[in-house]
Amino acid sequence: MQARRLEKVGRQATLGAKVRFNTTISGLPAYWILEWQRIGLIRSKSDALRQALIALKEKFSTLEAEPTGEGEGYERRIGA
Repeated sequence: MQARRLEKVGRQATLGAKVRFNTTISGLPAYWILEWQRIGLIRSKSDALRQALIALKEKFSTLEAEPTGEGEGYERRIGA
């Protein structure tokens, strides 16, 4: 089931899928973005969003690779 879903996502990506975000970020995350732009880690605010989504995807991939169940790893994942 999941393999079929991943194939569909891959096809959509190759077909040029697009998502528009129209939002305002405030507080500490906004400060981080402005600081990263100032020191050259990101080129633009949209670049910051793309990089954040890539990092989040990598984090989810790492979590999916961990064994499941109620053990030591389970408590670590939920922040207990």
